[in-house]
Amino acid sequence: MLCPSGIDSPGAVKVHLKVDMDASLQAYTVVEARIRGSEVPDEWVLLGNHRDAWAFGGVDPSSGTASMMELTRSLGELKERDVRPRRTIVVCSWDGEEYALTGSTEWGEQFADDLKKNSSLISTSMNLSPGPPPPRAPTA
Repeated sequence: MLCPSGIDSPGAVKVHLKVDMDASLQAYTVVEARIRGSEVPDEWVLLGNHRDAWAFGGVDPSSGTASMMELTRSLGELKERDVRPRRTIVVCSWDGEEYALTGSTEWGEQFADDLKKNSSLISTSMNLSPGPPPPRAPTA
């Protein structure tokens, strides 16, 4: 019998599993950076990515976080040289995406009025998700 993971199995198996986890309430943390625009500071370009993961070994958020960190490093270097973007750039690293998009949703609700009047571009997913692995062919 071929299991969903692609590993041959002799049939039904019984598993005893003990889960030891902290199920207490924890605060979400949103990290935000802004570079004020030089010409139209009240217009925002919003870039964001989540950093929590449940599957694929963290590839989902980590690829986007790496891209976002490199972008922010480059923008920081430009800012140090007094080079500013035309519009304000807002960059967010959200927590709690895997559990009901909580971090970005709460942030969006907190800044809803600002987003309605200031946003010119919103890109909230910079990650490269691989998706599930392809099914494996049965072995002889």
